[in-house]
Amino acid sequence: MNDEEYRRLVKKYLDEENWFEAWRYSTRIWEKTADDWFYMAVACNGLKNVPMAFYYLKKAKELDDKYSQIYEEAFKEVRRPEKLAILCLPGLDNFLKDIYDVFKNIFETKLVVSNNANELKQAYDWADIVWLEWGNELAVFVTNNFEKKNKKLVMRLHGYEAYLPDMLKQIKWEKIDHIFFVANHIKDKAIQNCPALGLISNSIVYNGINLNRYKYSVREPRKNIAFAGLFNHKKNPQFVVQILKKLVDISPDYKFYWVGRIQDERLFEYLLYILEEMHLKSHFIFETWTNDINSWLEDKSFFLSTSWLEGYGVAIMEAMAKGIKPAVHNFYVARDYYPEYILYNHIDEAVEMILSQEYDSEKYRKFIEEHGSLENQILGFYEKLL
Repeated sequence: MNDEEYRRLVKKYLDEENWFEAWRYSTRIWEKTADDWFYMAVACNGLKNVPMAFYYLKKAKELDDKYSQIYEEAFKEVRRPEKLAILCLPGLDNFLKDIYDVFKNIFETKLVVSNNANELKQAYDWADIVWLEWGNELAVFVTNNFEKKNKKLVMRLHGYEAYLPDMLKQIKWEKIDHIFFVANHIKDKAIQNCPALGLISNSIVYNGINLNRYKYSVREPRKNIAFAGLFNHKKNPQFVVQILKKLVDISPDYKFYWVGRIQDERLFEYLLYILEEMHLKSHFIFETWTNDINSWLEDKSFFLSTSWLEGYGVAIMEAMAKGIKPAVHNFYVARDYYPEYILYNHIDEAVEMILSQEYDSEKYRKFIEEHGSLENQILGFYEKLL
């Protein structure tokens, strides 16, 4: 379908007040006009998602002044009096950009990515609501050194922190009003390692992506396979080599593309060596990280994840949003995140998935629209910030 066909569907569903379907097809319009952003705002408003409705209304206003008055009236209604400070240590702010971009329209918001005590203190003192990103050294420092006063403190606990009981026990949990966990098993592990967490208000908010950034199209099973992410032992690149070998033996046209950064030089040296030994060097292409993952994925047909430790992997979600078929290794708790039909247990199953003619771009995109959108994520946060 092209943009005009999607626009007709959006208007149809808006007329029927089917807000979710109107929103769904709005996200698929690639070259959006001011009217398209406005209709997205209407759909999100119908879904009671105030932050995203206002975020899209602002985009409409920025493209066409005819929406300025509506925007100004909405601003008076939705703008909150509270000041929000989002605190994060350097290098760990990967998951915050979209969240900040949305909430800065609702709250007066500061994103402070720093390990400087004075900068953190100034932001903390200024804010009414303090968001601690990660349950790590930053949370230990803030809760042990700053007075609670009348502030609301929330924390997002991502993953690795749940496995560090000594660190968790240094955090003064009585100062935390709410914890956002990114998955149920992370919550369970954190409470197991630090029972005090079980007494605190909490909720599960999965990762989400901004679907407007990923151009969807109906695809076919061709020969280019992708992976995006850091190169380290957790990503299990040895599995990639074995799967690739079986595929190349069937057809020499198969190629595997990995875009990312190398974290483990010794493992990468092994990879280059074994690729040479197995005559696969020309079939494995490693590329340095790109900020335009949408374009990089455009000529790929499969996304192969071999990780033995993963979460709601953003790269997997990005590929599915574009209509690319994923094949995901059945890592621990994978079923908490992904449907059974994209999981494999061993390399032969992965090969079968890639060779199979069963390929349904619509199903992959819909899964992310229904389970992995920025909209879902923002709504989960907003309800607990108030």
